[in-house]
Amino acid sequence: MLSNDQNEVKPTFASRAVNSRPKGAMTNAGWNGLFTLWSGVISLLLTPLLIHHLGVPQYGILLLIWSITGILGLANFGLGEATLRYVAYHYGDGNLTGVNRVFGSTLSFYAVTCLILSVVLFAFSPILVTLLKIPTEEHQLVGWLLRLSALVFSLGVVSRAFGAIPMALQRYDISSKINIGQSVVRSIGYILLVISKFGLVHLILWDIVTYIGTLCVQVTVIRKLSPGVRLLPSFSFRGLREIIGYSMYSFLTYLFYMMFRESGKLMLGRYLGPSPVAYLGTPDNVSQRIHMLVSSSGETLLPRFSANRDPMVTRSLFLNGTWGLGFFRCVLHPCRGADARFFAPLDQPAVFD
Repeated sequence: MLSNDQNEVKPTFASRAVNSRPKGAMTNAGWNGLFTLWSGVISLLLTPLLIHHLGVPQYGILLLIWSITGILGLANFGLGEATLRYVAYHYGDGNLTGVNRVFGSTLSFYAVTCLILSVVLFAFSPILVTLLKIPTEEHQLVGWLLRLSALVFSLGVVSRAFGAIPMALQRYDISSKINIGQSVVRSIGYILLVISKFGLVHLILWDIVTYIGTLCVQVTVIRKLSPGVRLLPSFSFRGLREIIGYSMYSFLTYLFYMMFRESGKLMLGRYLGPSPVAYLGTPDNVSQRIHMLVSSSGETLLPRFSANRDPMVTRSLFLNGTWGLGFFRCVLHPCRGADARFFAPLDQPAVFD
């Protein structure tokens, strides 16, 4: 197991460029795991409330929109992990020019991708709606939800890009606090909206508002942590070459993950309608949160590996991280079956008639 001081990667970046020291491996893993645990608890508590106030069909539509937004994440092409890896790498060398080159290239790529996806969704959402078994009277609603989901996706990928800066500086405590704050604000807004009898459009609009607020906080934090980082798109062939070579591996991993994770919901929505999606998606979401407790802790090692230049430290990080994550996976695995028993009363065969 890694301690806070063991194998710590000492920062080489000049103090004038970085106003922060990296946290230890256990601290970063703990904060990232805490955020994942918090998200799971919030999902567990929020789901019954949404089902009660929205109804199963409307909640099923909401899950379909979330699934489509998740699949749109394929347009990220794995650049999220690649950006984190190379920003951390250049920070480790004290190369602010390299940081700005990679980060600016990522934002440029995202700007083009999000613009294309938004145009496609705004133009073809009526056609996409007909591919789902949605009641005719809901077609216009789902069409607008799809259009708004393009904006949610765009803000989300930009927010995750900005979130890579504190992560690359090995300050997962800061990124987790921001994410937890966003989760609290988002959840409170959801509760107030459904209690006040607002619908799905207002929930998606609230997502947009929370993302905009999160971006403002992230910009403020980055300016304090690393004032020299440029937070605007700046095209660079060299920067794109750096991140695209690595991103292809991440993209293929995410592609197969999304096929496994979302294909069942989309098939149910296509042939049986939104209600069965709610009955599948509810326990599946909680199970996924439990799985993410392990994987999110392991993700914090990426910037440490990237910033490190000592082979012995790399070997020690790998061995200790593998044993630690393996232990936690064995401990948490039985919980993934327990959540299915918790939601068993929701599995009513009538919804599949």
